[in-house]
Amino acid sequence: MLEVEYIEANHKDLNIIGPLWQKQLEHHMTHSKHFKKQLGSATFEGRAIELLGKSEHGDMLIDLVKDVSTKNIVGYCVSTIDMNRQGEIDSIYVEPEYRRDGIGKSLMERAISWMNSKSVTRKMLVVADGNEEVFDFYKQFSFYPKTTILVQNENERG
Repeated sequence: MLEVEYIEANHKDLNIIGPLWQKQLEHHMTHSKHFKKQLGSATFEGRAIELLGKSEHGDMLIDLVKDVSTKNIVGYCVSTIDMNRQGEIDSIYVEPEYRRDGIGKSLMERAISWMNSKSVTRKMLVVADGNEEVFDFYKQFSFYPKTTILVQNENERG
């Protein structure tokens, strides 16, 4: 039987998720309809700077999921609260072989509970182009599409 441990971390531990973040990026690159090239130039270092900047005057929670038997980190969720007390689930990933065991649900519940304890004014998350199949998962937690932001693809501009 699968046994995992949830570890609460903070901004100092952000680098731990680097390899899993890279796998998430590869997933997005595979599924993106219009932004493969831009995603291909993304780096974890750049994303880490962005996350640290968002939480600089707010807060950050990193939940890690460790397989007890292998000691490997098999999932994570990064959540931030900005200076305006707005909470965001910035990045969530679970290794494919660990999906469908409730780990993603637990990570979402932990992030939402943390935001509630911090009295955020709003909770949000962003779904990347091509990853719309996750909408049903997020609906369990009352996250729904509110607006669609269209971004000009610099590579296709005439």
